Amino acid sequence: MTTPETDRDIRVLAGRYSDAMITRDPVAAAACYSDDGVLHAFDEQPIHGRSAIEKNFEHVLSLYAFIFQMTHQGFVEVDPADPGRALARWHLSEIACKPDSTAGTSFFGTYNDVVVLTDEGWRFAHRRLTGVYVGRIELPGKQFATTMPAWSSLLAEAFAEGGSQ
Repeated sequence: MTTPETDRDIRVLAGRYSDAMITRDPVAAAACYSDDGVLHAFDEQPIHGRSAIEKNFEHVLSLYAFIFQMTHQGFVEVDPADPGRALARWHLSEIACKPDSTAGTSFFGTYNDVVVLTDEGWRFAHRRLTGVYVGRIELPGKQFATTMPAWSSLLAEAFAEGGSQ
């Protein structure tokens, strides 16, 4: 049975992942995976292990001036035979643009996840990204600096100061 707490915790994991992509933080994105986690995007070969996933994110994120990934409503179901394992599905939309370009990419897809409870909390054990649509779009507007701190950094700073931002 999926408890409200488990549902919330897995939704927070999905949100932190999208935040890490938007803030272009490969360490935070990879931290959403279990140590032996697998990322399987599109028809590419699966990437095995948190450290290999982090290296992949370092490369991919370096190609773009910004990536804006929006994770939409999803579903979470805990495995009735194993309360430390859950399945989740999220639909997403993403806009990305390379530096000094007005031509961007629009992407829509679906994540199908196996999520496991680790000593660090819920983490992706296997994340499969399937595309629904990808296409070029014009982005004639202004690109702002995207060097914003990750959510975890903001929290640490706010709590250390005893206040909020």
